Amino acid sequence: MALIALALLALASSGGIYLWRSAAIPVTAPPRPFSGPPALVSVTPVSDREAWVVVHDSAASRSVLLHTGDGGASWRPSFSIEGFGTVQVVDGRRALLLGFRGGYQGRPSMPQVFSTDDAGEHWHALTLPEVGKSFRSVPFYLDADHGWLLATHSTVAGDQSPQEVALWRTLDGGRHWGSLVRIDGSHPTSHGISNADQLLSVSFQDGDTGWMATQGVAASAVLYATHDGGRGWQAVPLPAGPPGPAREDWLYVGSPVLSRDGRGVLPVVDRDVNRTWLYQTQDGGASWTNPYYSPGTGVLNVVFVDGSVGWANDSGAAWVTSDSGRSWLAATGLPGALQFGEVAPVSASVAWVQGVEVGSGGPARWAMFRTGDAGLHWTRVSQPAIS
Repeated sequence: MALIALALLALASSGGIYLWRSAAIPVTAPPRPFSGPPALVSVTPVSDREAWVVVHDSAASRSVLLHTGDGGASWRPSFSIEGFGTVQVVDGRRALLLGFRGGYQGRPSMPQVFSTDDAGEHWHALTLPEVGKSFRSVPFYLDADHGWLLATHSTVAGDQSPQEVALWRTLDGGRHWGSLVRIDGSHPTSHGISNADQLLSVSFQDGDTGWMATQGVAASAVLYATHDGGRGWQAVPLPAGPPGPAREDWLYVGSPVLSRDGRGVLPVVDRDVNRTWLYQTQDGGASWTNPYYSPGTGVLNVVFVDGSVGWANDSGAAWVTSDSGRSWLAATGLPGALQFGEVAPVSASVAWVQGVEVGSGGPARWAMFRTGDAGLHWTRVSQPAIS
């Protein structure tokens, strides 16, 4: 990233671990002026009163981050970035902004990560390891100190299997990065992962327990689990065949969401039937069973806030569950016959949602709403402005 100054690249003598030392330059510039109709990129609610949104201006190819603490009555611009982004809230003062700058000439988009420790007054760029311009990089952060970066690269154009894989970890906000997994032509396996695995994303529940999601045919679909921070990985199989997905179906495995009691949900998109499965666990992710279809038809927006409570929506309806997806309660439609865009829940009762007007011609017009009664009633909030 242009805002990062790399100071030192060192090779540690023990274990052959590469370390990056760098100095992050604080980013304090105010948002730049925008022109043209904005598009909502992401919504990150904290409560029924507080939320963060990222809106994008296509004419400027930049996005602006805004915050509300009064239920959407007013929005305060906080920061702007090139490309797109989403906010991850750590606590009342700390948050992360994960962004992606658009790729070009067939190259993958480039991630960028910023952090704040003063409720968004100032943002600092965090350093990511250099993994090569042809790699697809996916970062995940628990907080401003603990982060991982998964990088994959297919050496054959159009090949869905990443022949090269790298996984990095930082414990100090990106000042140093340690290499955990490295797979290439000379090293086809590493720490339980092989070059036949088609890895999509990495996520962590805490500093030790995490997962890497894959894509592939249902008969061999797996979710990789670690309990030592990413140094070693074990494949956790996903049952295929009735009543779940057909063994020949192509699956995109998502990231699991677990509660403290060990209950959890794993969303899995079935490309061949255009539906979303919800696998269940009762043992903290050691095994996954009893896949249920999500409500509605087609691939839905499915978001769980813990191992039991989640929301799902398509353009015409929204639903909420409190039992890991075994049963769903339908919300009422949005005012003005608007269709559902992104639904961002806080709990079983509280959610923020984007309403989209279709058929208006030109860029889609949208509005924002929130609910405090599981979608029985919707309150329209002021639309975030970036002018």
